[in-house]
Amino acid sequence: MSQRIEALQLAIDELLRTNRGPTTEQQLIQTLSSPPYALIDSAGLRSPLGLFQLHFLIFHSLYSLRQRDARILIHTLHIGYNRPSASDLDDRDLASEDLAPTPMSQVDCIEHMQATAEPLAQYYLDLDNLFTTSSGDVQALLGNFWNAFGRHVTASSSTHREVVREHRQD
Repeated sequence: MSQRIEALQLAIDELLRTNRGPTTEQQLIQTLSSPPYALIDSAGLRSPLGLFQLHFLIFHSLYSLRQRDARILIHTLHIGYNRPSASDLDDRDLASEDLAPTPMSQVDCIEHMQATAEPLAQYYLDLDNLFTTSSGDVQALLGNFWNAFGRHVTASSSTHREVVREHRQD
């Protein structure tokens, strides 16, 4: 297992360093499944437990890499480096790609990701969470997600109907 994790970390580190912008978890999985990497067996993607284990290993690798380089931003839809802005520069000799603005230039998004990252980092850095999570646990997590998502959709629909109703009355 430690060799697999090390291989994933090396590949992910290479991908993050060579990408000009952020990537997503899905893009990482696609790239890591294909040559020259071929580190992910697609057979493991067929079950919820297999998907959870893959997700866990990728995020374990990302948080391990972030322990070495705090500039790495980690979110399923935005994985990459927080590149310095011109105001962050001092007398350092930075390469031109270091000066490129990050697509996540909104300070509040970056601050939110950094503030919520610590509990997630603790979770993903603890490999016991990978080994002790059962198929039943994954099913329960998925059920909780879909229940919460359903409540959110219902609340959003109610709010949307109220706005439409108010608009019609005007």
